[in-house]
Amino acid sequence: MNDKFQIAISGSPKGQQFRGDEVLRKYSETLYSEEFKNEKAEFVRCDIKEENGKTCFYYSYIVPNTREEEGRSGGYFAISIRSEEAYCEDMSRLYQLFDQLYKKMVEDELVSKQKQFLVSEFDKGKAESIINALKKQLTDKFAASFTLLERKLSKPNGNCTLRCHVSDNGCDFFLNDFFSCGSAILSPEIPRADVKAKQFESALKDSKQECADKETKLQNAQAKEKDLRSKISELQATEKDLRSKISELEKENDKIKGQLTASKPMPEKVDELINLLKPFGSQTRTINRQTRNTAPWNEKNIQNILLGIVVLAILIAGTVLLFRKCGTDKSPAETTEPNSITATEQGEQQLKEILLDTTLDTLKVHEEKLKYGENIKFITSDEVKVKKWGYDGFSKKSEDCTCTAEVIKPNSGDTVTISLTTAEETGEKKYKHQFIVEE
Repeated sequence: MNDKFQIAISGSPKGQQFRGDEVLRKYSETLYSEEFKNEKAEFVRCDIKEENGKTCFYYSYIVPNTREEEGRSGGYFAISIRSEEAYCEDMSRLYQLFDQLYKKMVEDELVSKQKQFLVSEFDKGKAESIINALKKQLTDKFAASFTLLERKLSKPNGNCTLRCHVSDNGCDFFLNDFFSCGSAILSPEIPRADVKAKQFESALKDSKQECADKETKLQNAQAKEKDLRSKISELQATEKDLRSKISELEKENDKIKGQLTASKPMPEKVDELINLLKPFGSQTRTINRQTRNTAPWNEKNIQNILLGIVVLAILIAGTVLLFRKCGTDKSPAETTEPNSITATEQGEQQLKEILLDTTLDTLKVHEEKLKYGENIKFITSDEVKVKKWGYDGFSKKSEDCTCTAEVIKPNSGDTVTISLTTAEETGEKKYKHQFIVEE
């Protein structure tokens, strides 16, 4: 079995140094690597290499992050074993063998407990004593832990390094994964497989719980979205209904405006009645004249008298109906007492002027209250050019640069609006002024 093992020590007491079997020199140079600077404790590095048609196994006990004798950090110390066509099945025992040998023959002699080299180069005699002691241990106590390779291994992919706790190497998965990767690191600092399994199980449980929580939140969000969409549909239906009612109210408002505008004062109704009765009046007078000029009572005279009575009755009935119609067509302003002044006449006698401001908001609500039937003269500043007036609740009386309008909304609390479109340098602008009607 001695012929199957080659042993060497290497490290960086003052630059890279090597003592031992020359076949390990090239491999030892790969151990002086930045890759191991993140390792905190001693570990065993295992590698599989194809050399001259043979499968060779390398096992190195590495002390990382040592300092040179002069204090420079970033170094290492390693004891390496090479075997041909034989691999170690009990890496836990091999780690213990390495660790015991290091603490007995290297620590405090070549390297301090603080991982600083105590020498600037490896003494040949000291190196040989370490190598011979390890060979003796392998031969006398450890030979059974190495097994001859009975099959040809496929070429390792070389793209991964297996990391395990030193006690996990006896599991079947270790050898299979090691043969597949071609490289492994075993350290007491790496969590054991059972710990990893528990950690994985815990992480999986947490992930499932997180997924369940997110699923619950998603369902709640979807329920809220459905509720909001339902409320939106209800609001849209309400909006549609309100718009329909507004449209009906606007039509009714336009109808009332038309009725108020079409209403005529009482004198005009009386004139119509007189003009309507004129033909009947002349016919009656003709009948009377004929009656007076005829001979004493005869059948024809009696017929003429009866005809006159019928015509007179028709005239009386028509007069009553016409006066009733005039009464129903009167606006509230026309139903005043006979001796009182109408609202229209009062507005003409007391014409009120209101200055409309066109320098601020496009809609201004005035605190000043107006009365039904009141005539208002709306004026603007001299420099404002008014292109068009608009009336809502007013009846236009006159219009030029100013305008005179009558309040035609009769109810207290109604709002009336006068609007004007002006021509300005930046284009047309429309201003609205809103007033409240009081009793």
